[in-house]
Amino acid sequence: MSKIIKQSLTLIILLLATTAAIAQVPVLKKPLVPAPQIKPSVPPAVLKTPITVVNAAGIASNSPNREEAARRLKAQNVPVAAALPAIRNAFGVENGAEGRALRAAGYGTADLLLAIKQADGLDAAAMSNRMRVIGIPLQEKGPALRRLYGLDFDALLAAMSENGNSSTVFGYALDAMDYNLEQILQTGYRYFSGGFIPNHRTGHPYPGPGDLYDLITTGIPLAGRIQVDHYMLYARLMETGYGPALTWAQVRLGTYSSNGAPADSVSRCLVSTNFREDTPQDQLINPVVRVEIAPGGVASHSEAHRRCYVDFLERLRANRVTHAFASQIANDAVYCAPDTNPACAVETAKVAKQMVNEAGYPEQKRRDWGSLEKQV
Repeated sequence: MSKIIKQSLTLIILLLATTAAIAQVPVLKKPLVPAPQIKPSVPPAVLKTPITVVNAAGIASNSPNREEAARRLKAQNVPVAAALPAIRNAFGVENGAEGRALRAAGYGTADLLLAIKQADGLDAAAMSNRMRVIGIPLQEKGPALRRLYGLDFDALLAAMSENGNSSTVFGYALDAMDYNLEQILQTGYRYFSGGFIPNHRTGHPYPGPGDLYDLITTGIPLAGRIQVDHYMLYARLMETGYGPALTWAQVRLGTYSSNGAPADSVSRCLVSTNFREDTPQDQLINPVVRVEIAPGGVASHSEAHRRCYVDFLERLRANRVTHAFASQIANDAVYCAPDTNPACAVETAKVAKQMVNEAGYPEQKRRDWGSLEKQV
């Protein structure tokens, strides 16, 4: 066998061996559907290491005050993580002063707070207090604390309430959580049913249905974000757990404009009929239908006043409020005079039942319309 033939056979054998080896290497197939990326609800805030070739310490030490030092550092694009210690080294540490100077110079609040957190090792409550000293408004404080510490609502509310006035910041904490209406209602009722009483309040858990209604409809900042119909909100407050009696006692029947003028048919009915004058209990936010029982036993009441409640109950029915809840409100909304008359229970029950029926609720047999509160 010639030398050329031997070399050819050797080359063929090597090629066959290489092919066999390659065939034994497993091939990794790309999955058809990639695994979903799990992202945290609040991305962790991380302070980047400042990279600067500018002599930050020299700029600060050659400045007449903190404000000018901050302005010069910003003009040289010195990162806030380097600007903060430079100002402190030049003028001393005065909590809040350097923060105000850096914000005024145009440094972003988020990066500034992150630099302060890292430099001073502040917890959420201490940071909340520092933010107040710096002058950061409440509407920015909640989102910033969530970003810095990844807080849930309870921890956020506690951190924002460093002065003990939790009711003042309650709406801001709800807004910072970016809650929808259902989450707002459930959180409010959770605190109320748990007996939460802010330090400056006494006697009543917070937030009651009236408190929560005001936070959602007129309170800053929720009112600008949450848009909800009055009667739908009335219904949802009752369904969430506050119940008809308490909601009726704290939330007005109709709607009013910012200057107090009636804004819908229910409120216009109340005003046009001078309904408030018939309310014997001044502490009630809503008027009651007054049933008068004459000495001869004849009972009477204002049909115009009754019609105001019929209009109100019709709107609740349109928002799927149950017969039981509507009956509870009607029962509470009727007052008898003189209340010592033995016929009061029967006569007030008649008027309450009439209002519910006229509102379009189907007739239901009940053994005792005067004990509706026990049945709800």
